[in-house]
Amino acid sequence: MSDGERLVALGDNCVDHYRALGVRAAGGNAVNVAVNWARTGLRSAYMGAVGPDPDGELLRAELAVQGVDASHLTTLAGSTGVTMIEVTEEGERLLAHEDFGVTADYRPSAADLDFAAGAAIAHCSTVSDFDHAVGGLAQRGGRVSYDFSTRHRTERLSGLAVAFYSWEATADDGARALLTQALAGGARTAVVTCGRHGSLAGDAEEIVFVPAQQVDVVDTLGAGDSYIAAFLTALLLHERPLVECAARGTEAAAECCTRFGGFPQAATAAVSQEAAARAAVVATKQRRNGDGDH
Repeated sequence: MSDGERLVALGDNCVDHYRALGVRAAGGNAVNVAVNWARTGLRSAYMGAVGPDPDGELLRAELAVQGVDASHLTTLAGSTGVTMIEVTEEGERLLAHEDFGVTADYRPSAADLDFAAGAAIAHCSTVSDFDHAVGGLAQRGGRVSYDFSTRHRTERLSGLAVAFYSWEATADDGARALLTQALAGGARTAVVTCGRHGSLAGDAEEIVFVPAQQVDVVDTLGAGDSYIAAFLTALLLHERPLVECAARGTEAAAECCTRFGGFPQAATAAVSQEAAARAAVVATKQRRNGDGDH
């Protein structure tokens, strides 16, 4: 039975460390998705693991500020995950170093799976045992999505309502083949996001393409997570047509690109104005030269 419109994201978290700016902010795919839901007024929860350290406290505190239920957030011996981030002049984010910390060891308990399966949507990313988490949720009747990012598993996906992938190129034949392989592998819906090149979404009936929106990019970090949160809301809560779901995701991703971090928070607010000014200068140069996509 679904608990109303409660939504759950489980899996990775991290502290995003913008080294050049001296900024540390809460992040990670599952955290970003849960917060994006909460920011649109939906009841959301995050499930994962942090260490008994200041970064773990930062994540707990930020989830509380954002109104995300963290009652199933576990503390494990070790360190909280940290991602070292650099941002190019064009706003593209580069992962200089990534340490998953204790989130790599997170394995949801039976009680955790019961809680997540009772939600309207259970979104997963970077879980240590895919078959245990996704299979357990599906067996309990949960509607499950998974973000494979660039790790393109396309087999044994029968428990997935939606499979998400990242494709670091245009929405070409390779991206389309990835989508069709995921559908053949058992996913009911598959999505391939291609950054500034747009996205593909498909199911047994159709495959649609939606181009990216043109914005002055500050930071691309979290854009895909924003896309996922909006797409899932449109598809699984409101049962909108596939092309509209992809358009909602595209709009959310574009908005995310206009500021620092995966979602607005105090740690990044102080640098957003400076970053926006820099991005505007870069975008102006690109338009003058006729060589920019942003």
